[in-house]
Amino acid sequence: MSDLWKSINPPAPANVPAPVPANVPSPGTGVVTEHATIGRSVVIKGEVSGNEALFIDGSVEGLIRFPKHRVTVGRGSKVTADIHAQDVVVMGSVKGNIFCSDLLDIRSESWIQGEIVTKRIRINGER
Repeated sequence: MSDLWKSINPPAPANVPAPVPANVPSPGTGVVTEHATIGRSVVIKGEVSGNEALFIDGSVEGLIRFPKHRVTVGRGSKVTADIHAQDVVVMGSVKGNIFCSDLLDIRSESWIQGEIVTKRIRINGER
């Protein structure tokens, strides 16, 4: 057989682990960067649910159910709904009950009317 058909790359050792990409956080850790967004001009009436974080910048009336993820109510948003989520950040207005399995983060510019059930709560005042 001629050298034309022989491989010029030597085989890789069998016990070398595959390279791991740098700066990739493991699932469930770090800052939430990917999320669904309800835009400023959007009005939703009914139930909103999903399996990713949600950022609300518009209006929602009804029920919000993201039990294993974060729901963020943006500064200019208006929510008239019960919220069920792992974490809830309120910067806008919520009229409804909030059920958090972990952290409720209430910002100074927020307004809430309803019952709150949470494991942990953080209330930020003006600085």
